[in-house]
Amino acid sequence: MSFARVGVVTGANKGIGYAIIRQLALQYPKSPLNNRPLLIYLTARDVKHGKSTITSLTDDPARDSFDLNIVKTTLSINYHSTLEATHAFLPLLKKPSSRRLVNVASSARQLNHYSHAIQKHFQSTTSVDNITALIDEFTTTAGNTRATLQIAKELKRQHNNKVLVNACCPRWVVTDMTKGKGHKTPDQEAQTPVMLAIGDFGGKSGRFWRDKREISWSG
Repeated sequence: MSFARVGVVTGANKGIGYAIIRQLALQYPKSPLNNRPLLIYLTARDVKHGKSTITSLTDDPARDSFDLNIVKTTLSINYHSTLEATHAFLPLLKKPSSRRLVNVASSARQLNHYSHAIQKHFQSTTSVDNITALIDEFTTTAGNTRATLQIAKELKRQHNNKVLVNACCPRWVVTDMTKGKGHKTPDQEAQTPVMLAIGDFGGKSGRFWRDKREISWSG
């Protein structure tokens, strides 16, 4: 079988990552990008957990409505690995009219949550290398969002603006990380990254999103 599109979801063995995998598979049949089957790569830090997730998806009552093609691998989840994965994935996005990359971040990484000194440093950065240096110096969590937006700017400067690169923020979700104390379900908060992956949002790039709407990263 040939695949028109390939999706990669990191940290997909549970929580929002799992919901994104599931919603991509469920929503792709009605996506404006659907012209042939979608291949989804499920990535997890632990192979055993990845296999368990595949079993769970296979047993999903809604599985008859999507084409399940899952591959597992191992990727770590932090700033440097996210950046490395971004640089690795970009050359693989071969369809000029529909290349998309979505990084899941957090509104806690908006600039107004940090001191004026850190805000000034981040606002004045002009390259991903500079952002990485700031991350190493200040150990702040603002890096993933800022690097994502900077990569979008650099691609546009290279006249490669057909690659849509965006960051998005889930709300407080009922997952292991929140110890079940969240206010939203993983399926609810998977909607924004899934929209950015396969939906119609006006072809915007270098933006920060929440609840399917663009928000300001600077707060």
